[in-house]
Amino acid sequence: MAEAQRFELWNPFGSPVFKTEEKQIKISAIREIAEKLIKFNTKKNQGIRKLLIASIPSLFARNFSGLSTC
Repeated sequence: MAEAQRFELWNPFGSPVFKTEEKQIKISAIREIAEKLIKFNTKKNQGIRKLLIASIPSLFARNFSGLSTC
């Protein structure tokens, strides 16, 4: 069984976060679409762009409920 290629990401919590090649492709597509929306800077496109960029962290969603909030 072949293992998916993994890439290490910077994580503000100190432990490494890994992403698969598939997730990287999704992130690249989201970023490309968001950049294209900048060219047509309407209020509607600004909202769509914010939603696209906000969806990136959900690809790496982890449960940090055990962390204290200062």
